[in-house]
Amino acid sequence: MFPQCMDPCPEGTWGKQCVHYCSCPVESMECSRIDGNCSCPPGFRGAKCKERTCPDGLYGEGCDRTCECNVENTKLCHAVTGKCECGPGWDGFT
Repeated sequence: MFPQCMDPCPEGTWGKQCVHYCSCPVESMECSRIDGNCSCPPGFRGAKCKERTCPDGLYGEGCDRTCECNVENTKLCHAVTGKCECGPGWDGFT
C-alpha cells in the first residue's frame, strides 16, 4: 500500500481535492493551500503587500541588518533578504 495524502495542492489551488482556485487581489500575495486565505510574503504587509515590515535601509528578521544598496539608484531593498532591486535606468550586482 502506498502512502496517501502526500502531495500538496498545485500552486493557485486549495481545499479538499484542490478543486478551489485562489483569488488573491494582488499577484504577490500567497494563497493558503488549506483555506484559500491570502497573505503577504515575508517582509511585506498592507492591502497590496507594498509596505515593508522594516524601515528603509534595514532588513532581516529583527530589522537589524543594514542594506548594502546604493540608496540613490535603488528602488527597493528586500526586507527579508536584503537583495537590492535597482531603480529604472540602473542595473548591476544585486
